[in-house]
Amino acid sequence: MEGLNKGVVKAVRSGDTIIVMGAPVRGPPPEKEITFSGVVAPRLGNAAKDVKDEPFAWASREFLRSNLIGKQVQFRIDGTHPTTGRCFGSVYIAGPQGMECVTDILLRNGFVKMKDTERELTAEQVEMAALQSKAEEEGRGMWIKEEGVSAKAVRPIPDEIEPAELLKDVKGKQVPAIIEYFRDGSTFRAVLLPTFRNILVHLAGIKCPGYARNDDGHDVAQPHADEAKYFIESRLLHREVRLELTGLDKMNGFFGSIISPAGDISKELVRVGLAKVVDWSISFVSPQKAVDLRGADKVAKAQRLRIWKDYVPPVSSVKEDDKAFTAKVSEVISGDLLVVQREGVQKKDMKLSLASIRAPRMGNAKKGEKDQPFAFEAKEFVRSRLIGKKVDINVDYVRKVGEDDRPFATITLKDKNVAEDLVKMGYASVIRHRMDEERSIAYEALMAAETTAQAQKKNLHKTGDLPVHRINDVAQGGVAKAKQVLSFLQKEREVEAIVDFVLSSTRVKVYVPKENCMVVVAMAGVQCPSGPRGDSKGDPFGAEALAFAKDKLHQRDVTIEFDQVDKSGAFIGTVYVNKKNFAVTLAAEGFAKLRPYYDKLPYAAELESAVEEAKASKRKIWENYVEEKPAEKEEQVVEEYVKVEVTEVVDGVTFYATRKGDKALEWLAEQMKAWNLDSASLTPQRPQKGQVVLAKFSDGTYYRAKVEDVKGGRAFVTFIDYGNQAEVASEDVKALDSASLRVPGLARMCKLAFLRLAEEDDDLLVEAGTYLSRSTFEKVMMAKVVGKEGNALLVDLYTPDGTVRYGPIVHPPSPLFFARANSAIASTKN
Repeated sequence: MEGLNKGVVKAVRSGDTIIVMGAPVRGPPPEKEITFSGVVAPRLGNAAKDVKDEPFAWASREFLRSNLIGKQVQFRIDGTHPTTGRCFGSVYIAGPQGMECVTDILLRNGFVKMKDTERELTAEQVEMAALQSKAEEEGRGMWIKEEGVSAKAVRPIPDEIEPAELLKDVKGKQVPAIIEYFRDGSTFRAVLLPTFRNILVHLAGIKCPGYARNDDGHDVAQPHADEAKYFIESRLLHREVRLELTGLDKMNGFFGSIISPAGDISKELVRVGLAKVVDWSISFVSPQKAVDLRGADKVAKAQRLRIWKDYVPPVSSVKEDDKAFTAKVSEVISGDLLVVQREGVQKKDMKLSLASIRAPRMGNAKKGEKDQPFAFEAKEFVRSRLIGKKVDINVDYVRKVGEDDRPFATITLKDKNVAEDLVKMGYASVIRHRMDEERSIAYEALMAAETTAQAQKKNLHKTGDLPVHRINDVAQGGVAKAKQVLSFLQKEREVEAIVDFVLSSTRVKVYVPKENCMVVVAMAGVQCPSGPRGDSKGDPFGAEALAFAKDKLHQRDVTIEFDQVDKSGAFIGTVYVNKKNFAVTLAAEGFAKLRPYYDKLPYAAELESAVEEAKASKRKIWENYVEEKPAEKEEQVVEEYVKVEVTEVVDGVTFYATRKGDKALEWLAEQMKAWNLDSASLTPQRPQKGQVVLAKFSDGTYYRAKVEDVKGGRAFVTFIDYGNQAEVASEDVKALDSASLRVPGLARMCKLAFLRLAEEDDDLLVEAGTYLSRSTFEKVMMAKVVGKEGNALLVDLYTPDGTVRYGPIVHPPSPLFFARANSAIASTKN
């Protein structure tokens, strides 16, 4: 058709008014609003003013919108209103039979009617009137004859609803909508269907240039604001879309995303340089979409498109060689502050913070500062997962903290980002960076994790007063408090704990979760060289021993057997790391000597073996060790007479005896009653060689015993308070309490002095043993100690009245015989 203008329908204002735009030339194209000549459509209402639609107003607009929006049309301006300046015209669109007048289409379907006029109708108007008459006859559109339909053809004005309630109703859903108006490239109004609610929506995660009002009250466009608005209007204005609403701003405006078959408009706006990614709302998009937006942002910046034409990329604060590496976590200071040792670098501690998050601060007891709520839990969450582990570290940026440059990093263990997990648990919050600030490479995932934690009201996001974890520090209470707590700690043989601080190589401060207390534990049986303190360099290997202990113990999970409290209020006990006795480990590494009375410990044999191995290998403190030559003469023993009771006879010269009047015998009698009064409550113990335990004898009674060997579910034991031996079933072995472990066995091995058995004659051996047993077993005797042979005392044995002597008649040795015995029973040592 000649003489007509061409354009694309950008918007449909009502059933009789459209906006047509021309072709863009170096910017947004010209636009023209056209009202169709000679006809009028039912008027749309205004919900804000509580004005309802006229019947079929919405249907008329929708019919026109669905047929024209985004389509190319031709148009002619027929005239302009002298007062309002409104343009009236005729619009044509391609149809099956060629170009067709849109007004005729509307008249034919009953969605507009001719304006009243007193003038004579033109030929064109006569044709229009005929179309309207036919529509009336057929009951089309507004001319429908069915009763009550007109009333139903009015959009309902939706009831008032709080934005938060509406968000709750639609969150997670894709709601059908028609976009009615764009305020700028990233802010628009939409009508939700089928409720007809009109809402303001911001595109989540991005921001386009907008408009600022000047002193004259006019809107002034920021650079590229018009272009951004045109970009999105030309694609989505008055289009049917689906909206995904995900959040609210402080003014109750919604944040959301437009779901359209054409693609992600937010990503496109960013990609072409018409929008920035903004942190304050990016948490309202999915983690994957956030990654996509960041990627598009990088592309636009790299190409310096539109708003980024003057963009200068920031210089990274991280040196390339220091950006990514593997390290071992050696300490967790708080939920977001750690100390690591970089792999491949000589053990040097590096302090670093988790990037883009903030955990609650730990307090400082010396300064009177308390922990912030959930500070303990945040630290423990990270410690339990990372301490002692090798992790992958990506340094995201470096910041000045005090006088130092501190790395801020993303730390992963087996591809799990600990910061993300920490935030998801509600133990940390995400930092809102400035647009130009460096941030975590997993920033979007952190934001998504925080949104999840907030929705679930986890920990820091709970309402009301937040709890603070308070610990009972027994170490500050002295000996009395420590003894009071000891009984609770000894209820179980082994207590789980966490090493909070390594005071020395054999002394640690530990946290006991079950009792929620902090105690100091000194390791029994060993002594290490002193470490450096103040100006003192300490003993040789002291610093190395301390470093070794810190490396193996600091913040590790341990198991402790508590024995007693020393005079300083510290607990003496055994510390197990990964089920290994750390005192034995120190000894094996050559860092420890044995303390006096170590032999009273159930693992004395292990300690001795570890020390002997370290000596033989000349490790650490034993590097210059020279084994002492045995003394040529045995140490002289003071001869004395002792009243004893023989408890076991081994052979014709060897027996075990207890000293009469020993107070330990009274203690043993009381303990025997306690053990056997309720033996069912005794704790089962898996027997191991060298252990001191309770074992059931053939008389059904439990006695203290040392395990000599274990084979096939049975244990061979020596009853240490009597000297006799037996084989018992493993299930008849029970654990012995720590107090009873410290009391040495009461039966002492003795040998008749200066005698040996006639080993060449088996009959004589039996007769000698039988004679000594019949004469002395379970009888009170007098023993004169005259020397030692290994662990055995060499004695002369007498009846209490001194009339019978079991031993040599003369001293030194000569041919002798036992009193009241055949001389063949024993002979002197040659």
